[in-house]
Amino acid sequence: MARGGTVNMKGIASQVSRVKSFQKAAKVEANRVAQRAKAQMLAEFHNHPVTAEIEGGVRAVNLSNTLGGLSSGGNLWTYIGFNEGSNPTLAVKSYLKDSVRVGAVRARVGTGERLEAQITVFYPDIRFLRKMSKLPWEPGKSWIEGMENGISGFGYYMYKKFEESRSGAGLQTRKKIRQGHFRPTPYLSKIINNFLKRIGIHR
Repeated sequence: MARGGTVNMKGIASQVSRVKSFQKAAKVEANRVAQRAKAQMLAEFHNHPVTAEIEGGVRAVNLSNTLGGLSSGGNLWTYIGFNEGSNPTLAVKSYLKDSVRVGAVRARVGTGERLEAQITVFYPDIRFLRKMSKLPWEPGKSWIEGMENGISGFGYYMYKKFEESRSGAGLQTRKKIRQGHFRPTPYLSKIINNFLKRIGIHR
């Protein structure tokens, strides 16, 4: 036989109301933090030497120093071999901008009537960025990943105006013309990790 008892509905209603108000306030605050961190991430991407150099196009200076400051000139646009008229950083910027949003907020009353929140934040996936940034001459590889891990062919790279050049200048010679190698540099992986730290996620 079941047993009955009295329930303080007023107390329950008050507690539920507090949770709902807390959820709403938590989401507003989380969105504020996420949007500020996103703005910082976009600024970091825009001001990064790699981004600036690629956006500088065929006549850019090697701001990233990935090519070791070649005396003969040269830049990432022609080294990677982007097609004339293309805009490889635009899709990256759009993805960084659109991928950040605040999702579900779950609240509960913890010990001592303390409200706690668990907030879902969506953020850029470096794996997806690598998939959307294929090298023009080797679609199986990513130029974004190459910035951080290296891109082969430095010893055969010549910066000069060639009609047959995909990028408008720059060509890979058949014979090696210099020593040295491409110098990798921290790029989008670091930018995304900085974003995560700003919103309190540590990996």
